[in-house]
Amino acid sequence: LLLPLLNFKDPHGEQYRRSFNSSRSDATLTKIGGAKRDILTILRGIVHVLESPEKVVTFLSHCFLKLHAPENRLLLAEVFVELAKRGTPDDVPALQYLQPVAPLLVSLNAMSQKRLLEYNFEER
Repeated sequence: LLLPLLNFKDPHGEQYRRSFNSSRSDATLTKIGGAKRDILTILRGIVHVLESPEKVVTFLSHCFLKLHAPENRLLLAEVFVELAKRGTPDDVPALQYLQPVAPLLVSLNAMSQKRLLEYNFEER
């Protein structure tokens, strides 16, 4: 039910994360970014019980276009890792193609552990 919220594209991109302005619109964007993070965290945890997870793959792959916050993009990549774990012949054979792709998604969205808001170019 909450997956369409992931498609909300904030008009300011990542600028809202760096601004110190406490206006209502900035606070709303921060709440929406936090809601996206919460939805992705929940989805990552329940992927193993979804009846037909192959139905959400297309929607989730389009979310990479809409999610700008690095932590949300990494969470989305981790959802794909969980989906790839289900891609076995015994579980959901339709997801087998995700097994080589999911680790690449995590690597492409890796963030530096040493510097704030900086990509990890060595892993990329």
